[in-house]
This record gives sequence, structure tokens and C-alpha cells, in this order.
Amino acid sequence: DLDEYAPADDYPPVPTVGYLSRMCPNRGLETLVDAFILLKRNSRLVSAKLRICGGKSGADEPFLERLAAKLAAAGVRGDVEFLEAFDRSSRCEFLKSLSVLSVPEPQPVAYGLYVLEALAMGVPVVEPAIGSFPETIALTGGGMLYEPNTAQKLAETIEPLLLDPQAARRLGAEGRAGMLKAFSIERTAAEMIRIYEQVSRKS
Repeated sequence: DLDEYAPADDYPPVPTVGYLSRMCPNRGLETLVDAFILLKRNSRLVSAKLRICGGKSGADEPFLERLAAKLAAAGVRGDVEFLEAFDRSSRCEFLKSLSVLSVPEPQPVAYGLYVLEALAMGVPVVEPAIGSFPETIALTGGGMLYEPNTAQKLAETIEPLLLDPQAARRLGAEGRAGMLKAFSIERTAAEMIRIYEQVSRKS
């Protein structure tokens, strides 16, 4: 229901990258952390932030501690937040704070709700060109694909959106318009009825 998602009134005051998924080793979080460390080497991105939101279990703690140590060693730990609130209202507030969202999944996924939620909030996404991501971005706009799925290539793809917040804002607006056209609950219901009618006529 896209009425429940209201984009921020303006882009964030500082360039901010976000991650919205479980904080575990197999969702690409370390790739994003490595990309952020590379981005922070750009003198124009010294104020950039990384915000990480999602659930976790006790088994994920050693992984997160290792990431925190990596960030500290790179001198950027103070620019990274790990957030545990994961309910819908918290996710919407989190998304409002972002310039761009990326969950660099290492394996193809059939469905990425975080991409749809980001686009519904007018936040552009950067995703690897695998799984459902190319199809979703083709349907909605509002995103950029990259390959190969490396931290270097991810950083190169995110960087222009952080350096040009107006361009990022336009891309996010395109994504929200695409969501209204392709993924609203009204459009989904109408499409389901159309398909059911086709099937019923054939039977």
C-alpha cells in the first residue's frame, strides 16, 4: 500500500548510504562496508555516512564485531551506525535519512522487498545485476545496476549519486513513479483479476 510510504521532503544534509536487511554474513553487508571505506577516500565524501538497519541473531555478533573492527582500522567507525529497530515505521524513518540504498546480495534473489520499499520512499537503489534486480529496476526505474559484484565496482556506482544529491533525488522520484505504475496494491489487484478472468474463460 503505497499510501503508507511518504518520501522525505528533501535529500539528507550529508551523503548517506543505507543497508536494509538482516545484518549477517550472507547478504552482502561486508561488500557494502568495503565499498564505503573506498568511498571515504574521496575528499569530497569526508562527511559521508553509512547506516545499517536490520535484524540479527546472536550468531551474527562475531561478524558484526569484525566489521566494526575493520571500520575502526580504516578510521571511519564514527561514520557508521548499526540500527536494530526493524518495524515498518522505523524502516520508513530510516529510509528517509538515505541518499541511496544498497543490499549487494552475493547470490541471486527472487524478491527484494527492501528495493521496493526504498523506491516507494523515493530513495534510489544500487544493486548487483543478478536475480530479480534487473527486472525490478527495468519496471520501475529508480536504480542502478553494476557488475561484477565487487566492492570497487559498487563504490564506483554509488559515488556519483552521493556527489550529486539532486540527480539522486530525481532518480528516486523516478523509482517512486515506477512503483505507483507497476507495484501498487491497486495495480496488483487489477492484474490478478485480469489473470483470473483469463483462466476462468479458458476453463
